[in-house]
Amino acid sequence: MSSTIPTPASGTTPASTSPTPAQVAANSSASSIVNDPSEVLGEFDGGQFMLMLARALGSVSAAVVDNERKGKITIELDISKIKKTQQVTIKHAMKFSRPTMDGEASEKVSRETVMHVGKFGKLTVMPEAQMDLIPRGV
Repeated sequence: MSSTIPTPASGTTPASTSPTPAQVAANSSASSIVNDPSEVLGEFDGGQFMLMLARALGSVSAAVVDNERKGKITIELDISKIKKTQQVTIKHAMKFSRPTMDGEASEKVSRETVMHVGKFGKLTVMPEAQMDLIPRGV
């Protein structure tokens, strides 16, 4: 995928020098700044995914030091659209294996989180245009 924004054919003048939202969203380097990975991952499973990841990092690291062999943590994300909405289901799976004295121990956890897709691909749990339940200043 090219990281440049298409320009009009020669002989025509561009209506605007700024890219359209569709062009920005199509440009992977531009759309990548919309989502903070720690924020998005922190929303998975109501924050439980990050807790499991923290525990796995500690457990695998300690086992690697104790047993002097490699460990592994794998995170897999499968994203699918929910029909007729601006939402996606993100299936998040984490598998980790830690060395033991005589082999290895492994565990796999897999869950799903629904997220709204906003402007330029911004992922949020609640829609960005969500109205306040209780108006401010009341």
